[in-house]
Amino acid sequence: MKEELKKRALDSLEFFIRLVHPNRVLGHVHQELCQWWIREDAKTHQLVLLPRDHQKSAMIAYRVAWEITKNPAIRVLYISATSTLATKQLKFIKDILTCDQYRLYWPEMV
Repeated sequence: MKEELKKRALDSLEFFIRLVHPNRVLGHVHQELCQWWIREDAKTHQLVLLPRDHQKSAMIAYRVAWEITKNPAIRVLYISATSTLATKQLKFIKDILTCDQYRLYWPEMV
């Protein structure tokens, strides 16, 4: 059962988010974003434009954590308006990768 859930999470960004943070509320716009990001003809460079306070940073953090989980050797360049914002975002990504629920499924990720 655990391995099946892990496989589903690696195949679906939305499922990954729901698995590691089951209390996170995902609206229709977030579900669409997840599907758009992982569609078969997706480009490697994508731009997300959503209004203020629509969880863009959180969704990007989940996307980065998901990509790292799928490929621990990946290199990610995170660019932000200020170093303070970048540091805050990197902490959120680290918090995803070190939360208890994540560790339950991926204990080998250190």
